Amino acid sequence: MNQLVVVDQLKPLDIFTPQGTSEILDRIKKEARSHVLDISTQTGRDQIRSLAHTIARSKTLLDDMGKELVAEQKKQLALVDGERKRIRDELDALKEEIRTPLTEWENAEKQRVESHEAALSVFEALPRFDVPHPATTEVQKRLESVETANARDWQEFGKRAQLAYDAARKSLSGTLAATQKYGGEQAELERLRREEAERKARERDEQLRAEAAAKAKAEAEEKARMEAAAEAARVKAEQEKAEQERVRIQKEKEEAEARAKKAEEDRLAAIAKAEVDRKAAEEKAERDRAEAERKSKEAVEAASKAERDRIDAEKRAEAEAAVKREADKKHRSKVNNEALNGIVTHCNSGVIDITPEIAKAVVEAIAKGLIPHVKINY
Repeated sequence: MNQLVVVDQLKPLDIFTPQGTSEILDRIKKEARSHVLDISTQTGRDQIRSLAHTIARSKTLLDDMGKELVAEQKKQLALVDGERKRIRDELDALKEEIRTPLTEWENAEKQRVESHEAALSVFEALPRFDVPHPATTEVQKRLESVETANARDWQEFGKRAQLAYDAARKSLSGTLAATQKYGGEQAELERLRREEAERKARERDEQLRAEAAAKAKAEAEEKARMEAAAEAARVKAEQEKAEQERVRIQKEKEEAEARAKKAEEDRLAAIAKAEVDRKAAEEKAERDRAEAERKSKEAVEAASKAERDRIDAEKRAEAEAAVKREADKKHRSKVNNEALNGIVTHCNSGVIDITPEIAKAVVEAIAKGLIPHVKINY
């Protein structure tokens, strides 16, 4: 059925009058409202949708009849247009009246679906964080929010909700484990940094103590070094004198050894020449060989003489050195005795009295360099 009344059997002149329009509208309204509408079932919702469509179709048919009537009866145009509008308005209102339960149900259904979709989006949003390592309390709070979001009647969205819930809970559980691990690692790093800082502080304290001890030790060593340097300077002065004497003796010895070495070199050269002569003599006649042997013997005798000369030179050098040392010793003893006698004579002349033993000790101290700025010229 595409219309509520059999419009084809009606005459336009009968319809488009105040009375006729009222009758046809009343009939359509009565027919439309006579249907029992059930919004709770799909069949009922389809029936409402069909009835609303039929009302719209009846409106179209009646409006078309009005248009035809206008075309036929120009004189009744104003009346017909007014009735057409009346028909449109009242039938539109009737259509809205009939369709309102369905529209309300469709809006409620749309809101219900959007509410479920919005709730599902919560499962996707909760595992996302703006920082790589969120606080553990924040992750736990979101886990609780997941449980709260899941506590609803999901109706036909139950399967999707379960998958989204499981995924969100798994992701947040993983994040919680990672966050707790990260927190533990950070705590361990902080402990290690604190221990490192304490270790460095101990090392600085130990270093300061060591530096203080080293400074005290260095000062003591410097003092000892200065005292030792003074003693060493005194000893060095004596050693230099002894070294000068040793160098002089060593030089004389080296000169004697040089002379002996020269004699030895001459001897070796003579032996070498004799060997050359011997080899040459083998190539010559027996007469030349005998002459070479004679010359060799002479060379050996010369070398022996040179060695004896070297030994004699060393002995003379040692003897001369001994004589010089003895002479120097006697000279020093003579000078010291003169200084001793001078001190005794001068002091006992009326200035002070001094014993020879004291005067001797003074002279020995001066000779050893123990009295600053005073020395004996030998």
